[in-house]
Amino acid sequence: EAWLLNSDSSKIVYSQACYTNEENLYEFRDYSKKLTFTDHKSLPGRVWQSQNSEWIEDISQISPDLFQRYDMAVQIGLKSCFAVPILWSDRVLGILVLFKKEVTSKNQQLIDLVKAVANHLGVMIQSRKAEYTLKLANQRLHLLATLDGLTQVANRRHFDEYLDQEWQRMKQESLPFSLIICDVDYFKLYNDNYGHQAGDDCLKKIAKTIQKMVDCPGNLVARYGGEEFAIILPNTDAKNAFIIAETIRLEVQNLQIIHAKSEINEYVTISLGISSMIPQENQLPAELIYLADQALYQAKNQQRNCTVSR
Repeated sequence: EAWLLNSDSSKIVYSQACYTNEENLYEFRDYSKKLTFTDHKSLPGRVWQSQNSEWIEDISQISPDLFQRYDMAVQIGLKSCFAVPILWSDRVLGILVLFKKEVTSKNQQLIDLVKAVANHLGVMIQSRKAEYTLKLANQRLHLLATLDGLTQVANRRHFDEYLDQEWQRMKQESLPFSLIICDVDYFKLYNDNYGHQAGDDCLKKIAKTIQKMVDCPGNLVARYGGEEFAIILPNTDAKNAFIIAETIRLEVQNLQIIHAKSEINEYVTISLGISSMIPQENQLPAELIYLADQALYQAKNQQRNCTVSR
């Protein structure tokens, strides 16, 4: 959300927002449009007064007096939020407010990233380009909301939305649809041996490699969870999906990331599971995920560092 000071700087008013496509969030937006905040009042007012960001890990655990939209936020499942001031020199021009539907600990990297957007907004607003800038900021914030903060590939929420979207499209056009789910072999042992920073760096390199291997229109790479990645491949049959998966597997191994604790290779490797089908009216995307998961399970129980197709 973007909130701006009114013309006489006496209060903060609603400007623009970008929410996920859920009906109750539209109700939240319509309710928010009617609100204004003075300094000290609720989250935007406090950030306006202090000129500092504020993070709320769990909205339901704070006093309703501290968050004006408390009841509606709790009702629709908003869990955490944070606000960042849009500054020009030492003057607040507006407030950016972001929400998440999971209880989330303070993330300084994300705050710094949004602060950079807010600083850019401050310059542009001061240059009388507020409307254009806010639209641009909302696009950037929407992009942030769809990316995994560590690996910079799509996050799980974007994966779920895109899988449903492409499933419907492939069903309408009677085209093949493939999904690859891959898992880093013995990643816990890697983390334990080299530390979490090295583990993060390893995941970043693997994500970048996968992205490079499937960088074609329509394909999507997502961090599926932990050390798992998923690749959505519309209009791709089982044969070609297997070729792509094997190419990814070999390229990851060719990164030659030393893994002294691996039981199968001196380098970091991955196991991959593939599912492919032409979506039918009586099927759901969950079937594609289930089959890919089963194939991955088989790959990890066979020998790892291999690809199995279902």
